[in-house]
Amino acid sequence: MPELITCPRCGAQWSGLSAAHCCAAGCGRVFSTVRLFDAHRHSRGEHGGCLDPATITNSRGERIMFHRAGAWRGPELTEEQKTAVFSRRIRGAKKDG
Repeated sequence: MPELITCPRCGAQWSGLSAAHCCAAGCGRVFSTVRLFDAHRHSRGEHGGCLDPATITNSRGERIMFHRAGAWRGPELTEEQKTAVFSRRIRGAKKDG
């Protein structure tokens, strides 16, 4: 079972080596990837700030983050996308093995 990490400042908890936690005052959000964490930060002002993850969209106006299982995550994959990812992993494993 993965070990839970707890922020001593705000009490947020998460697990996973690729997860990211924002320690900015008033934020405390947990993101499943550093890419999503970076997307929620802006550079305005002296130290930058945080954007509401629920309002961040891509160039097509589609939300890029959804709060699930205690963290902000990318959109869920369709069954077709899951199959394609699984197939690529299997092909990669056969090349390595």
